[in-house]
Amino acid sequence: MALAYIGHLRRFNRNVWLALLAWAIGLGGFFGIVGVLFNLYLLRLGYGTEWIGLVSAAGGLAFAAGSVLAGALGRRYSLRRMMMAGMSFNFLGSTLAAQAELAPENWRPLWIMLMMVGSYAGLGLFIASVAPFLMHVSDPDARDHVFSVMGAGSPLAAFLASLLAGALPAHVASALRLTLNDPAPFRWVLTGGALLQVVPVLALWLAREEQHQVRNGVEGRSPFPLAAIAAVTVITLLRWAGIGPMQSFLNVYMDRSLGVSTALIGSQAALAQLASIPAALTAAVLAARWGRFTVVSAGVLVAAICTLPVALVSHWAAAAFSNAAVMSLFALTSPVYAVYQQELVPREWQPAMSAASGMASGLGAAALATAGGFLIHGLGYETLFLVSAALTLACALVFWAYFRVPRGELARRAVDG
Repeated sequence: MALAYIGHLRRFNRNVWLALLAWAIGLGGFFGIVGVLFNLYLLRLGYGTEWIGLVSAAGGLAFAAGSVLAGALGRRYSLRRMMMAGMSFNFLGSTLAAQAELAPENWRPLWIMLMMVGSYAGLGLFIASVAPFLMHVSDPDARDHVFSVMGAGSPLAAFLASLLAGALPAHVASALRLTLNDPAPFRWVLTGGALLQVVPVLALWLAREEQHQVRNGVEGRSPFPLAAIAAVTVITLLRWAGIGPMQSFLNVYMDRSLGVSTALIGSQAALAQLASIPAALTAAVLAARWGRFTVVSAGVLVAAICTLPVALVSHWAAAAFSNAAVMSLFALTSPVYAVYQQELVPREWQPAMSAASGMASGLGAAALATAGGFLIHGLGYETLFLVSAALTLACALVFWAYFRVPRGELARRAVDG
């Protein structure tokens, strides 16, 4: 089995490897450092959970807008260039958002909001372009393995980045003779993390333009696959609404409610990313054995169950377990789900499918980020995490109900290659 897996890896071409490198460093650096520390930075600037929720919601909406833009331009322009543009915006937005402490206090909220909107819009443009790009440049027989490696790459980078995110603020604070209640140590580490986004831009600059791109607005002959895209949109919205509270508020919960140190918050985030790596790498094997439908439906269902410990047990170990389990299952199902949804539609509509999925993920995350801050204030973290579990369960049920019998678009398998 290992030799067969390695054989598939040897079929990856230059464009595939460069795109996977950009994906790993881009997402790993962003979620491993910015994702772990930015909310803690906002807490030390004096903002509460309601404001943090609004910032996260604005980021989610911007991510959705960037995804829609990718879909609108994906049939006309180079996906590679859109990925480069997306990571450039992410780099600029993340770097400038980290400097919020230096902005005049009366302008600071607007500065934070605008910079994070630019950062997440770029991330949406990038992510929505990656899947159709890899579908275009990869060998059809190796696609499950391409997306499986993609699913493992970002957790590996995020694991290393999360360890740094947990450890560096204390060292920076010591060097500056400050405490971890001061925002400056977080600003310096966040700035360093944002600078990592230069690497994906350089990697994509070295890649070649993809082939089979629809240019000059020329439409394909197949009709718009409305049913498939609508179903994926609803399922993806529920999926990201379910995981949103874990991504937006788990570090805040551990910091403020449980009194956990920054180092331990970073360490548990790193362990969650580490556990995601083997989960993602087994995705292709499990999909080949049990089928993509079974892997996605069962994986999302188990993720809903694994969210319950953080909701029911007020201890950092329960929170760490839920985070590791949910992130691992997310890493397992994401590569399978990405190929599944892309192969629902003809090649010319794959950017549109990816854009719809990206839009739905941004809207789902934004909805729970907006409601999350107010739910915490009114009903507590436990209620928020119970809502997270319920939405993840709803995602599993809707996916199972719609796809348990192959739909017309599945039966056609209208994929060019």
